[in-house]
Amino acid sequence: MDDITASRGQSALSETQRVDETSPGNNRHEKAVYTETEAAPTRNGRQDVEQHYQDPGPAPDGGWIAWMVVGKSIFPLLSTNLTSSRGIINSFGVFQPYYAQMLNRAPSDISWIGSFEVFFLFFVGTFTGRMTDAGYFRQLFALGFLLVILGCFATSFCKTYWQFFLAQGICMGLGNGFIFCPSMATISTYFEKRRALAMGVAAAGSATGGLVYPSIMRQLLPSVGFPWAIRAIAFVQLGTLGVAACFLKSRIPPRRSGPLVEWSAFKELEYSFYVLGSFMAFWGVYFAFYYLAAYARDVLGVSFTKSLDVLLVLNGTGAIGRVIPNYIADRYGCLTVQIPLALVTGAMMYCWAAIKSTTGLFIWAAIYGIWTGGVQSMFPVGLSSMTSDPSRQGTRLGMAFTIVSFATLTGQPIAGAIIKSQGGHYVGAQAFAGSCLVLGSCSFVIAKGIRARKLDQGWKAKVHIALPSANRDYKDAIEILDTRRRPKRPSRGLDDTVPVQGDIPSTNKNPDLRGTPSIAGMKEWLHLIGHSMADIDRLNIIHVAGTKGKGSTCAFIESFLRTHGKRTVFPRKTGLYTSPHLIYPEERIRLDFQPIERDLFARYFFEVWDALTRSSGTLPRYLQLLALVSFHTFIREGVEVAIVETHHGGEHDATNVIEHPVVTVITPLGMDHVKQLGPTIESIAWHKAGIFKTGSPAISSVQDTSAADVLWGRSSEKGVNLEFVELDSTLPEDAPQLRPDVQRINCSVALAAVDRFLQENDAGSLSSSDKVQGIRQFSWPGRFQHVIEDKFNWFLDGAHNEMSVVKAAEWFIDNTQAQRADPTRILIFGQVSNQKDSVSVLQHLAAVLGSVKIHHAIFTLYDSKQGFDFGSTPGQNEPPPNDTML
Repeated sequence: MDDITASRGQSALSETQRVDETSPGNNRHEKAVYTETEAAPTRNGRQDVEQHYQDPGPAPDGGWIAWMVVGKSIFPLLSTNLTSSRGIINSFGVFQPYYAQMLNRAPSDISWIGSFEVFFLFFVGTFTGRMTDAGYFRQLFALGFLLVILGCFATSFCKTYWQFFLAQGICMGLGNGFIFCPSMATISTYFEKRRALAMGVAAAGSATGGLVYPSIMRQLLPSVGFPWAIRAIAFVQLGTLGVAACFLKSRIPPRRSGPLVEWSAFKELEYSFYVLGSFMAFWGVYFAFYYLAAYARDVLGVSFTKSLDVLLVLNGTGAIGRVIPNYIADRYGCLTVQIPLALVTGAMMYCWAAIKSTTGLFIWAAIYGIWTGGVQSMFPVGLSSMTSDPSRQGTRLGMAFTIVSFATLTGQPIAGAIIKSQGGHYVGAQAFAGSCLVLGSCSFVIAKGIRARKLDQGWKAKVHIALPSANRDYKDAIEILDTRRRPKRPSRGLDDTVPVQGDIPSTNKNPDLRGTPSIAGMKEWLHLIGHSMADIDRLNIIHVAGTKGKGSTCAFIESFLRTHGKRTVFPRKTGLYTSPHLIYPEERIRLDFQPIERDLFARYFFEVWDALTRSSGTLPRYLQLLALVSFHTFIREGVEVAIVETHHGGEHDATNVIEHPVVTVITPLGMDHVKQLGPTIESIAWHKAGIFKTGSPAISSVQDTSAADVLWGRSSEKGVNLEFVELDSTLPEDAPQLRPDVQRINCSVALAAVDRFLQENDAGSLSSSDKVQGIRQFSWPGRFQHVIEDKFNWFLDGAHNEMSVVKAAEWFIDNTQAQRADPTRILIFGQVSNQKDSVSVLQHLAAVLGSVKIHHAIFTLYDSKQGFDFGSTPGQNEPPPNDTML
C-alpha cells in the first residue's frame, strides 16, 4: 500500500470498499474504512488509487448505546455474558462441596471441573479475540450462547463425574470463552477516557452472578432438587444473554488479514511482564471462590446453607471492588492501581489462615471480596490500555487470556492437592495462593518500571489509559510537550575531521552523523498513531529545507495555493508546518494559514500521545513529537496539500520521513547549525539536499558555486530533476510584501514550486490574479514585520544567524531613513536560545547599524524557566519585545 499515490481530477472506473490493513504497523487510532477509486494512468504511466477514508471517529466515551453495552451491571437481572459466564465460575464454590459429597470424590478431583470451565473461558481467547477483530463478534456470541445454555441444561441431567466434566467443564467453559473475550474487547472500543470504569462496571456482572446463582441454589436446592435448580439458572441465562445479544455489537470495522498471534506484542516488555504478573495472580486469585465454602464447613463446622452465605458476601462485595478501583485507574493509571490490589489480596490470603471463627470469616470474606474483585476486573483493562489500535484489542487480549488460562487450569487442583497432602489443612494452600498474588504484584512493579523509564518521568509517571477530560486541556498538552525538550543537543566540537566537498561520499549515508538522527523512529511512531506512509503520501507534500527564508518561502507557497484553491477548488484546504514558533507552539501547525485552535491542538496532541505511550519503546523528543502531531492533524483534517518545513537539517531531519513529496524546495543556504551539520557550506548543502527523493522534482534558489555543486551531485545521485530559480522579473516593484529584496527571492522560489506542484497534480497553473492576490495577502509574523502602534513603528524580525541579522538590520535602516530625517531608534535584542552564538550575531548587527545612530539599546537574556501565558491566545496580543530581535 505504500506504493499507492493519490490522483485527483480523474473519473472513477471502479470502486471497492475494504479496510486499510496491508501495512503491518498501521495502528490507526480509529481504524478507517476507505474506498479505492481507480483513476486513469498518470504522467508516470501508473494507475493511481484514490482512497477515501470513512473514519468511525473517536470512542463515544458514553451515551445511550455505549452504556447499554455495559448495562448488564446496571440492571443485574438483565446482565449479559459476564454474569452468565464468570458469575457461574465465581459461584463454583456452591458446586464444589455438593459435587464432592454427591459423587464421593476428593476436592482436588472436583476442582478440575471448575478449573477446566475457567480454563476454556480464557484459553480460546487467542482464537476468539482474533475472530472478533476480523468482524465475527455476533457469530462467536451466538455460538457461545448456544453452548452455555446447552451445557447448563445438560448439567441438570448429569449423574456421573465424567458427565459433569463434559457438560459444565467443557461445554459451558467453551461457551463462556466464545462470549467473554469478544465482549470485553468490544466494550473497550466504546470508551477511552472512561474505559477502566466501563469495563469495571461490566465486570461487576460476574459479582452479580455470584450473588444470583448461589441464591438460586440456596433457595431451590432443598425444595426442588439439584436438576431443577440448575434449570432455573439456565432460564435466567437464557434471558440475560438474549438481552446482551441485542445491545452488544462491534464498533470498529473488521481487520480480516493478520496473524492469529501477534508475536511482536511480546517484544513490548511491559506487556510481557504484565501478562506474567496476571498469570501469577490468577494462579491464586480463584482459590477462595472454590474453597471458601468448603473451608467454612470442614474447618469451622458451619452448615451447608451458612457456607453459601459466606460465598454470597464474598461475591457481593466483589461488585464494589470491580468498580471503584477502575474509577481510580482512569485517573491515576492501571498499573498504579493493579500493584496494590494484587499485593493486598495476597496479604489477605495469608491472613485467612488466622481466621478461627465464623464471624471472622464473614468479615474476611467481605474485605477480600473488594480487593480480589479489583484484581479480576483490572486484568483486561490493563491489557486494553497497552493496545493503541482498537482493531487489535481482541487479538492482544486473547493472547493474554490464553496464557492466563493455564494458571486457572492448574491453580485450584494444585491447591486441592496441597490440602489433601496436609490431611485437610488449608494453611499450605493459602500460602501458595497468597505467594502467587504477591509475585504477580512484583511483576506488575517491573512492568510499571519499564513504562516509567520509557516516559522519562520516573516512578511517579502515570501509566494510564487516557487522561480524564479535566486533564486533557491545552495546558496539559504544553506541559507534556515541554518534558520532551532535550536540555542540550549532543554534538562534538568542530574539528578538521568534518568532510569537505571532496570527501562527501556518493551514498545515502550521512557524511558526518552526530548523535542519534531525528528521523530515527519516525516511521514506527507514525504507524503507532495509526498512519501508514501511504497516508503521508496522500497529503501532497511540498517539502522545504534551507538556511534563510524557509518560513517566508513556505508562507508564499501557502498563500499562492490558497488563492488558486479559491478560484479552482484545488486545494480546498491547505496545511502548513513550520519551525520555530514565535510565542505559542500551535503557531507551527496551520490550516488555511490560521494556527489551529488550542482545543484542536490539545485533541490531536493527546490522540498522538496516548497512542505512543500505550506501546513500549522510546518516546519522541520535542521536535519529533510536534512533527508527528502536524502529520496527524493534516490527515485528520483532510488537507489537500501540506507545506512542511524542515527543522534545521534535511537528510536526518524528523520531517524527512516523507518518502514521496510532490515537490522539494531548497532556499538560500548559509552557515548555521554548524555543530549539527558541519562547519562547511558543502556539508550543510549535503544535509539540506537529503530531502531530495527519486521521482520528485526539486526547486532551489540560486546558490554559491560550492553549495550548488553539492546539490547537483546529490540530485544526480538520486535521479532528481533539479531546477535553480532566478529572480522572477514579473514581480511587482512596489509591493511592500516583497521588501527587502530577499523576499523577492523567496517569492520567486515559491512561485516556481507552486507552478511545478500544480503541474504534477494536473491542476492547471497560477493565473495573473492568483499571483497578485497571493502576494497581497502574504504575511509572515516575525519576519520583516512592520507594526504601527500609536506613535511607535515596530520593526520585528526573528533573525537568528549572521546572514539573516544583516538583512534585517539593512531593512530597518532603509525604512527608518525613508520616514524622516532623524527618528529615535531603539534596538531591542532578545536572546531566545541558549544554544546560539549571540556574540557573533551581535558583532554582525553592530557592524551594519554603525551607519546610523541607535539612541537606546535593550538586551534580554534567555530564560528556560520563563512562564507560559495560558490566558491569552495567538492574535490577542502582539509579540512582546523580548521575543524579537529588532
